[in-house]
Amino acid sequence: MEKKKKLLFITWDSGTSNYLETLFFPIFDALSQKYGLEVSVIQFSWADKSEVSRINHLAEKAQIKYFHYSVYRKPVASLAAIYSLWIRRKVVLKLIRSQNFDWIMPRSTMPALLIRFLARQINWNATRLAFDADGLPIQERIDFSRLKKGSGQHRFLVKIEKEMLQKADIILTRSNAAIDWHLKENRELNPNKFFKVINGRDPQLFQRNENSRTTFRAKWGIRADEKVLVHSGSLGNAYYLKPVFELMERDSRLKLLILSRNSSWMEQNLPLSLKDRVMSIEGAFKEIQAYLSAADLGICLRTPAPSLKGLAPIKLGEYLLCGLPVWLSPEIGDLRQELGGQESCFLADQNLDQILDWLMGLSPEIHLEARELGLQLYSLEQSAMSYGRALGC
Repeated sequence: MEKKKKLLFITWDSGTSNYLETLFFPIFDALSQKYGLEVSVIQFSWADKSEVSRINHLAEKAQIKYFHYSVYRKPVASLAAIYSLWIRRKVVLKLIRSQNFDWIMPRSTMPALLIRFLARQINWNATRLAFDADGLPIQERIDFSRLKKGSGQHRFLVKIEKEMLQKADIILTRSNAAIDWHLKENRELNPNKFFKVINGRDPQLFQRNENSRTTFRAKWGIRADEKVLVHSGSLGNAYYLKPVFELMERDSRLKLLILSRNSSWMEQNLPLSLKDRVMSIEGAFKEIQAYLSAADLGICLRTPAPSLKGLAPIKLGEYLLCGLPVWLSPEIGDLRQELGGQESCFLADQNLDQILDWLMGLSPEIHLEARELGLQLYSLEQSAMSYGRALGC
């Protein structure tokens, strides 16, 4: 019997990030089921004990070995972050040596720094390095998090990323546009090292539920001629909701559903004239599909910035699999190439009158086309296959 391959995934998250449980655990479970890949996860975060315990329980259900290490935040966050990695380097090295991993996969810059600490002590003849470049995180910090280009911190982060791009056996991105970006910035890199992977969702979990649609629309008092727009996920400067508000000002038949943990942002930025037409809900992950079933249009708009080239919004797959047509920013990743011309997708570089006409003129059966598009491009099966190709499974 062929020996099962083993992968160590290393991630760095905030105290409330749910990417690990909602995106990566399902993908790793699918890789295990499809290819027999055994996955272990190291997570650095500043989550509290109850959150860590909850994630550990989810990992056990998916048969994933999970290790959590706390991140210090004081006295200076940047220095404390590096210290958090440094004091754990020996225990991580011990794990790597004892488990004989076929692949080590650091996700983004801080896990890459940890591997840099350990690089000379890892047997690279037996273990291969897969760098999850995770979009364009350094550029995103310049665009939206006040990282100053050319500063000491910026140069430090770029150096870490460049070293990892050069050392990695394979590099994972979420868009071909991100691959082009890296090759332009690092002309010595081999293009054959790059693999685009898919942020897929489980189509059994994300599908339109007519009972949920009827129940919630009745609960919210939605009339037959009204349309519910939905924004799911994070809120903040990177998320471009101004056109949504302007569209709602034009037509009183439009309502907005916000599914986010950051309700305070909406309270500060929502126009007073629209408050009675906006519903804000902080639902659990497994409840999202029920709320999406009640909507008519998924919002996937981002504030224009260079870092958008590296993105592949997870919620796009959720919208389409739940039968929602989508209003999206064409500057995001490969979306113009993938979705331009699709009846169920509207590119935001057209004017508001056009989108209003498009939305109100959609066929009642558009949810079937949207669902089929989601299955073709953003299903968990497509995701597992893209990772499998990259890892040689």
